[in-house]
Amino acid sequence: MVARISAETRIDPDRIYATGISTGGMLACDTTIFAAIGPDSATELGSCRSPAPISVIHIHGTADHNIPYHGGTGQGFAHIDGPAIPVLNATWRSS
Repeated sequence: MVARISAETRIDPDRIYATGISTGGMLACDTTIFAAIGPDSATELGSCRSPAPISVIHIHGTADHNIPYHGGTGQGFAHIDGPAIPVLNATWRSS
């Protein structure tokens, strides 16, 4: 999407930001295109061995039943099983 937009509109490649909710928030591990991300109620599924340094603001409620704040399998349609959000945030802080 970024490539298509940048083909039609001038953008600053150092100022590309993204946000997403749930699976839409799991987008920064496999790319270096974003300057910062702001996932909402998202988690990582699988390993992210060497994420690129990136600014992150993660919004996640403690009462979320689909992607539980304290980790484990969610109650939503997908039964997402992710790590506890504090553990996930610690991973991003260490990169």
